[in-house]
Amino acid sequence: MAHAYDGGASKYSIGLVIGVISRGPIHIRWMMHMGKIFPSYLPPGIEWKYGYTVGKDVATARQDLVENALKEKAKYLLFVDDDVFIPLNTVQKLMMHDKDICMGLYWGKAEPCYPVIFEPDAEIGVGPWVSYPRESLTRVSGGGLGCCLIKMDVFEKLKAEGVDVFFMIDWIRTKKDGQKSKVSVGEDHYFYELCTKHGIDIWCDTSVRCDHLDMVNDKFYPTEEVIDRENKLIDVADPKLSEKTTDSMVKEPIKADLTPIKEPDTNTPKVEEKALYEVPEGLKLNLGCGNNYKEGYENVDMLKNIKADHYLKLGKDKLPFKDNSVGEVLLNDVLEHLDDPFPLMKEIWRVCKKDAIVDIVCPYPWSDYQACDPTHRRAYNEITFTFFTKEAYEKDKGTARTPIDLGFDFGIKNMIMIPNPRYAGKSDVELREAKQKYINVIDKIRCILITKK
Repeated sequence: MAHAYDGGASKYSIGLVIGVISRGPIHIRWMMHMGKIFPSYLPPGIEWKYGYTVGKDVATARQDLVENALKEKAKYLLFVDDDVFIPLNTVQKLMMHDKDICMGLYWGKAEPCYPVIFEPDAEIGVGPWVSYPRESLTRVSGGGLGCCLIKMDVFEKLKAEGVDVFFMIDWIRTKKDGQKSKVSVGEDHYFYELCTKHGIDIWCDTSVRCDHLDMVNDKFYPTEEVIDRENKLIDVADPKLSEKTTDSMVKEPIKADLTPIKEPDTNTPKVEEKALYEVPEGLKLNLGCGNNYKEGYENVDMLKNIKADHYLKLGKDKLPFKDNSVGEVLLNDVLEHLDDPFPLMKEIWRVCKKDAIVDIVCPYPWSDYQACDPTHRRAYNEITFTFFTKEAYEKDKGTARTPIDLGFDFGIKNMIMIPNPRYAGKSDVELREAKQKYINVIDKIRCILITKK
């Protein structure tokens, strides 16, 4: 399975290979979960495909997946084990960090249950790092490979330095004190020690919290008891480490009840009318106005049975306004209806003045507002709007997108999550925790762009 990308010349033929390690029959729940993520919630403009192995020892399986990904000329390899349930936004979050190796966080399946992550500069396998920085990108010495995004450049570098075997189960480890010991498990340990030896840093985004399924007992880890235990450890984290990660660490245990209320919410969420910006002088446009006709605005829609000032097809027809004449543009529940948003954004940029505001509201991807409407063509989340900025293309941001001439440029002034009413009043941390576990936590996303000229 693959999705084509019409990009420019590149040494890569494909953006992402999803390497699935399976030890036998794959659980139907895992298959359904992965089916939700791929391709719907990958970064836009990325070609991808599955790679998988069945019935091989784990070291051989990972080695085969790497060799196949190298033949495919992939930019990234995402290892996902068939008992690890990754959050929906895993690929986007890990790619945005633009690290050689970046893993998500999951826990072991044996009691007592601990996170599979090891403190930076510590000896891999010597005690789990239970006081890791919460909600943070942090350097580690190693962890699990069950959810791990790796740039294929890592393997090319290792091959260039004479390394052909990247994973091994039965191997001899030389400890820091010079003593040697045989390791009969831990192909992930072998790989991470190999990378460290060759100067390749390893990172973990601890906000990418995966569920680990014990298929024999049909039980997910971490359990609620494990989460409560770990929350109590936050305040006793290493002070030196805390200083480095103060901005992103959770300082109080998260004990909010995040279980969704089961009663369906039938009220359309209302976008807060709080003034978030000053409107520059110029025309004000309300594009795709629908039944929301606004006085003082040029209201535009394609349906002639509703009240509007101009009737045209957005993205197809030219906007009937002069260049550099507009100070504000509203796009409320519009972009998700377009097959291709770029022609409209280019036309908006043409008519906008420098520093003009473009205020966009779209349904959040993991909400019924996005899923239930058959006229919706695209989904928009926090990452999508970066594709309207030249900066993202110039820096690549690790999303395997090829720099192109957009013909326009915007900056992101503000990004606002509009939660479902039953999650109103929750903190940002609580919302992040909830939206990784449940749908219908965030109803809509609002992005305020500023025109760059």
